[in-house]
Amino acid sequence: MKRFLLVTVLLLGACQSQTMERDQMGTWKTQDQIRKQQVTKRDSNGNATDPDTGPREPPKPVKIITIPAEVANAHNDFMARKSTIFADVVEMDLSREPWFGQATFAFSRDAVIRRDEPDEQRGILTVTLQRIPNVAATMESVPTVRFGDGLRVVGVDRVTLRFWTKQSPERPMWMHAVGAGKTAFFKVETDPPEQWRGKSVDVRAEIHLVGEEYKFDSAAEAKP
Repeated sequence: MKRFLLVTVLLLGACQSQTMERDQMGTWKTQDQIRKQQVTKRDSNGNATDPDTGPREPPKPVKIITIPAEVANAHNDFMARKSTIFADVVEMDLSREPWFGQATFAFSRDAVIRRDEPDEQRGILTVTLQRIPNVAATMESVPTVRFGDGLRVVGVDRVTLRFWTKQSPERPMWMHAVGAGKTAFFKVETDPPEQWRGKSVDVRAEIHLVGEEYKFDSAAEAKP
């Protein structure tokens, strides 16, 4: 009889065994108790919280941007028209859309070093084309970037492009280029040709919000 009772007690003990863990306060609790504590944990305002991340913020509404066709076409025409930005050093800041998809990098690997530097925190991809100093500057060796079949950017020593991935509803598409050196110019192959020339040149183009409507604007200037 005693043997039977002992076996029964052991069986009951085995059936009732549970895995114990320490909670955040160091108290031993079962996994079910810890799970319930995590699920029902709330902040001072009564909002349910995540045990790891705290109160969850509601998702931000997505704003849909609609750009009129004529405005988008004006921006595309600026990119597609035959034009050249030329200087010893050219630095450009651009919206990733649509400029990155239209960019073609032309350079000789024996003459130019390319560096891609992503900055995920700021949302910027920096692409640098640097001519090797002991390589003679020729049309084949200088860093060159072309956007589509239109705008060409030539930097005798260096071209730096910073593509911004975070879009702004106030300015969804834009570019800003600054070239500087002994000679810098922005030339547009129109009839008659247009040209801005000096020690530095500044070129801008953007689609931006004016009131409740999107407009396209572009400008260029040179400093002697």
